[in-house]
Amino acid sequence: MDLTLGEVKSELGSIRGHLIATEGDVKNIYGVLARQDERLEHIERRLELRELAEAQRPYEPK
Repeated sequence: MDLTLGEVKSELGSIRGHLIATEGDVKNIYGVLARQDERLEHIERRLELRELAEAQRPYEPK
């Protein structure tokens, strides 16, 4: 199957468009992961503060 130069250029343009869209998707995924990481850090800080505020009982294995 012989492709013309125009067809090859069109295919490359299509591939480029898909690559740009994929890069945007990956960037959005990283943004979501960063927000989740910040939220987990916030939760961890709150748990640490709560643990410090509670009376500490010595560890007693059962």
